[in-house]
Amino acid sequence: CRRHVQSLSKTRFAGHQGLDSHTTWIRKRGAGHDSERWLARHTGIRSDTAEMLLLNCYHRLINEQEVKAARAAVSGLSDELLLMYEAHVALVDLVQYVRPDVSSESMCEMVIKQTMKTLRSDACAIVPIGKSTLSSMIQGSDLIHMEQIQGLLLKCQGRSRQPDVILHRGKSETGETSWSKMWNLVGVEVESNELGTVWLVLLSCQREYGTEDIGILKAVSRIIASHQCMYKKQKEHELGLLRLFEELTTAIDNRDPFTEGHSLRVAALSFQIAKMMGLTSQECETVRRSAILHDLGKIVIEEGLLGKPEMLSALEFKRIAQHPEVGFQLLRMVPFLENVLDGVRYHHERYDGKGYPCRLAKESIPLHARIIAVADACDAMRSARPYRPAMSEEQVLANLESGKGSQWDPQVVAVVTANWREICQTWQASGEVYAAFHGTMIHDCHQFSSK
Repeated sequence: CRRHVQSLSKTRFAGHQGLDSHTTWIRKRGAGHDSERWLARHTGIRSDTAEMLLLNCYHRLINEQEVKAARAAVSGLSDELLLMYEAHVALVDLVQYVRPDVSSESMCEMVIKQTMKTLRSDACAIVPIGKSTLSSMIQGSDLIHMEQIQGLLLKCQGRSRQPDVILHRGKSETGETSWSKMWNLVGVEVESNELGTVWLVLLSCQREYGTEDIGILKAVSRIIASHQCMYKKQKEHELGLLRLFEELTTAIDNRDPFTEGHSLRVAALSFQIAKMMGLTSQECETVRRSAILHDLGKIVIEEGLLGKPEMLSALEFKRIAQHPEVGFQLLRMVPFLENVLDGVRYHHERYDGKGYPCRLAKESIPLHARIIAVADACDAMRSARPYRPAMSEEQVLANLESGKGSQWDPQVVAVVTANWREICQTWQASGEVYAAFHGTMIHDCHQFSSK
């Protein structure tokens, strides 16, 4: 019956709209003709039956449209709930990275990656405005440039002091350029005294943003602010502790007038050598810290033994040879100094495997330790000792040449000899810096050392 009515509506009701038009047409046909005979000839049913079928089909079609609309609404609600769930999972994942051992750069990279994925955006950026402790960072489309986003945010800030922004293509009043007409944008300001003015921004070519996106971004921005506050306090704590170790090492050096400033000079030389060898800035800083702390283990060695002018006995040498391991054991308990341990423990290993404490050889000795070993030897040879005067530059170079491949890494020695003038300038400058900043502290360091 439905098929007959649909066929009838398609062939005879073309141009008529609505149920009233259909039933009126049937009634008009019935007024001047034998409607029952006409319907029987064309459809095989009576006119009252056809009218009833039309009514039933019309209501069914209306119901189908309502069901279709309801399904679309449910689908939209399902998408919103899925987005909320994914956002919740992303926030939980990000909270796990709010730890002092996670750097600001790593945290920002994780935030950008998770936020862009969760809110289905083409690009995400952390945008500092003016001075900020965070660096600008962007991931996504290559068509987006940080300067363009900063300019757009400044225009928005000039028009409104709201801590969030939503811009849709062609609907903003910021005097948008051709670039801004391509993107939908949503951004929130990260509220943090430590960061300065920083915005977290999402961009998309297709998706239009709403207030729910603002809420998610605000939650993410609070995670960024919390991590930065924790990270800053941790760095301040680490810096204070490192300075304490540095002063302790200086006090150990100053127990013997022949080794005053030794660790600082070795640190300056090690940093310079690492830089000349092409190490990254972070690795160079690690080498420098390792060199500053390389003789920390001498804290357990008697003062008279360190400055003894006579040749050491086998027992006395064994006692002194314990200082790399002692320094390692002291520093291994400090988590943020984990990367300096190799330089402290292995700086007395020899390239031929005859060093101490572990008798490592060649490349099995960490590179940082091999660098510090050469810098340590250069400073020792250029400084006076109780049993000999300071060596000349020619003597130092001759000893380095004769000891490369046996005592020291040939590659490190080659870098030092090839840049000997700069090495000497660094050594001299570090000695002058030490004299300027620590000369007035020698007496206090001696008192501290005695206690």
